[in-house]
Amino acid sequence: MAKKYKVGYTDGVYDLFHTGHLNMIETAKSQCEHLIVGVHGDDVVVSYKHRHPIINEDGRRRIIASVSDVDEAVITRFRDKMKLWEKYHFDVIFIGDDWKGTERWNKFEKELAEVGVDVVYVPYTKGISTTEIRERIMLGDRKKVAITMGDPAGIGAEIIVKSLTREEVYRQCIPIVIGDRAALEDALDFCNLNLEINEITEPKDAKGLLGTIDVINLGLLEPHGWEYKKNSALCGDASFQYIIKGIELAKAKQVDAVATAPINKESLHMGGHKYSGHTEIFAEYTNTPKYAMLLASGIRSDRKLCVIHVSTHVSLKEACERVKKDRVVEVIKLADKGMKLLGFENPRIAVAGLNPHCSEDGLFGHEEADEIIPAINEARKQGYDVTGPVPPDTVFVKSMGGESDVVVVMYHDQGHIPLKICGFALNPVTKQYTSMSGINCTIGLPVIRTSVDHGTAYGKAGEGRANEESMLDAIYAAVTIANNWQKYGAV
Repeated sequence: MAKKYKVGYTDGVYDLFHTGHLNMIETAKSQCEHLIVGVHGDDVVVSYKHRHPIINEDGRRRIIASVSDVDEAVITRFRDKMKLWEKYHFDVIFIGDDWKGTERWNKFEKELAEVGVDVVYVPYTKGISTTEIRERIMLGDRKKVAITMGDPAGIGAEIIVKSLTREEVYRQCIPIVIGDRAALEDALDFCNLNLEINEITEPKDAKGLLGTIDVINLGLLEPHGWEYKKNSALCGDASFQYIIKGIELAKAKQVDAVATAPINKESLHMGGHKYSGHTEIFAEYTNTPKYAMLLASGIRSDRKLCVIHVSTHVSLKEACERVKKDRVVEVIKLADKGMKLLGFENPRIAVAGLNPHCSEDGLFGHEEADEIIPAINEARKQGYDVTGPVPPDTVFVKSMGGESDVVVVMYHDQGHIPLKICGFALNPVTKQYTSMSGINCTIGLPVIRTSVDHGTAYGKAGEGRANEESMLDAIYAAVTIANNWQKYGAV
């Protein structure tokens, strides 16, 4: 039986060939004797899709040529259908019905009708498309990471939007911002970034696509309703509510991890929330009595330093009083767990002394002999790879030189000072020091929490010059820990 048309034409990218493509070709061939299928050249695809196809043009043409219903497979260098007709002289062109009624195809219909060419709209195959396949591949089993926005008066929104311009973030995870749309829009504006904001109510609705920021908008701020660089109860309370929402989602297993942008303690207190910082909030709202702060610098480089604290936000006098055998043993165990979560299968743990020269046989104190050495001996009996105590003035250099993977430090500044020296670098343009890398993890929680290792940087807030590297490290660490959580994270 003769077919309605002699020569038919259809075209497309045909990247990741699927049943929708096959349905189009079979329908077209059923109505014409000779079917020409055009494959858009790589340069053409880039010009209108703004990305390179996964399979190059010759590979895609060969795939189409192998289909039995295709009589001729050609590479096309233009999308203008009249130019295509002038080259191939077809009687009919086939196109998906999702194009019907569009301005572009109304124009083509009129022009083609003048030369006697029919346009046949083929029903679009629902539930399948190259874009959907690409999205499914990208989504895969990526972990969902909630990113709390931090203090709106600081640099939190800025470092978040800058981080979410990076393709590698979306390869690793589905980032979901918890904060205020108004602050994100402002950051996008002063950073001159063109990203779409997608408001969602639940993490399962996140698109997880580069170019789109998925945000759970708590709606606590009006546009321009806060002031950068200034402490306020409004911003302090908002930062607290973002954290609580992140904890709730993590406890409900709606997200796999929480990465936090910086908060301001004074604003937090002004907002009515009397906590020393993120660590204490997470501990209280997850009912966690035993935990420790682990800091890491350079985890995406060869210049790595990791420290974990026996005590953090207390006075130096109280910090010395907290150096007890049981607590040191506890932190050694948390160090082992934390480093395993960060991907170190057999962590080597160095323990710093408290006193100069580790007290030098009791000349400068007794804590090493009374508490730290017994703790190290006990941890060794339990199978942990522990050395020390090592004098504080050499332990960090030795660790960075490869002698250990993590250092157990006795108090806040003992760990934070060397960590921040490693994590900050001089900006050659501004001649100012800026945080280049470094993260904070709270180890011992029943949920995953990572953070940047710097503060709200009020001096830079709202100006578009904050560095996002620490935020990227926090996201990277959250993903790494989430991937190792089933093996090492059980509380």
